[in-house]
Amino acid sequence: MLNKAMWIIEGKIKPGKIQAYLDIMKERIDIVQKEDGIINYEWALGEDEESITIRVEYSDSATARMHLIKLANFADHYLKLIDLEKILVYSDLSPDLRDAISSLNPIYMNYIGGFSKSEDGVAQEITSEITKN
Repeated sequence: MLNKAMWIIEGKIKPGKIQAYLDIMKERIDIVQKEDGIINYEWALGEDEESITIRVEYSDSATARMHLIKLANFADHYLKLIDLEKILVYSDLSPDLRDAISSLNPIYMNYIGGFSKSEDGVAQEITSEITKN
């Protein structure tokens, strides 16, 4: 299993809040680029200019925890701009990190197969911890 942590946030921008949302996105990207251990930080906007997805991938669970701590001051303002629909978490998070995001009702996903390639083209297998009878 990979050591990385990742979450995907899905939601809808509240009516009349798109410019504020875009402004906060630019601000967050500038800040987060300077953080160590963040592999991907991607914001997407649907053609309806309402549906959003944010994908954040971390080198490990400890990096995810540090990012969450830094995010705490920003989260209240951000959540006033969107209706949060779903958070998918791909990682074996530590109990304290699970507690920190429990109020957001995340769905915890387990990798069961596939692979990830490094830049040099070497594949790292994602192995399943699930066994079928």
